[in-house]
Amino acid sequence: MASGFRHPTADDYEAEPHRKGKFSRWISALGNRIMGLFGAIGSLLFVGLILVLWAADISSCFRTTSSLKQSATPRAPRAGERAESRLTGRLTSLWTASGGTTDSLHAWVLDDASINAASLGGGIFILWTGLGNLTDEQLDAVMAHELAHDELQHSRRSAELRDVMDFIGEAIGVIGGRDEATTQTVKRWSGSFVVPRYDRAQELEADVNAVYVLAARQYSDPAAVICAAFVHLRSTGGEAGGGFFDSHPALTERIQALRRRFPSAAVEVACR
Repeated sequence: MASGFRHPTADDYEAEPHRKGKFSRWISALGNRIMGLFGAIGSLLFVGLILVLWAADISSCFRTTSSLKQSATPRAPRAGERAESRLTGRLTSLWTASGGTTDSLHAWVLDDASINAASLGGGIFILWTGLGNLTDEQLDAVMAHELAHDELQHSRRSAELRDVMDFIGEAIGVIGGRDEATTQTVKRWSGSFVVPRYDRAQELEADVNAVYVLAARQYSDPAAVICAAFVHLRSTGGEAGGGFFDSHPALTERIQALRRRFPSAAVEVACR
């Protein structure tokens, strides 16, 4: 009976080393291509680092003297100053309504016409004097947002991330052998690529939590109050955010987020 088996011949044994050599050459070629790819990626990263350091050098050279000056220093509120008493009073009212005690609240004032406020964490807040131009409801909306940052411990989380980004920027600057001005520029840029997205989420989270802060102050529709304040701020100062390197989302983005999260007739009217 015929069989499919065939005894190997001398030609087969001679061809075997050829097949093994061909396979080895194929593996070697593949390895060379992979190494070449990694080499190209490494070269691109190196070139990118050089470009970043070069750009940081240029940027640090063109920083004006005024930009290097220390900004105004926050101070304690002046006793008997009616406008400042109003700011701290609204903040204290929201703080205690949310369960805080007056001795755990520390408010500082910054002499600046901008409409702004900041939470430093641990019950410490900075209030810009420009806040005095807002109505009571608008002021409460801004204050509630900052209280939400404090309650959510955003300042601590941001500080931890900033430490990491500063380390990365410092390492890049040291590796490149740059001066202090360039290193500071790189650190600022390295943080910009990560922090804005992180802070965007924090800002939107604080907006939501601010609604509950105002609810504790007995506002009937706190989301509408915050929406109306954002619409006012947008009409007087523009979007005030939204760029890739900006830590705050655009006001329109924040308004739309509140409309989706807290739908009501009052919110629809306030968010126009």
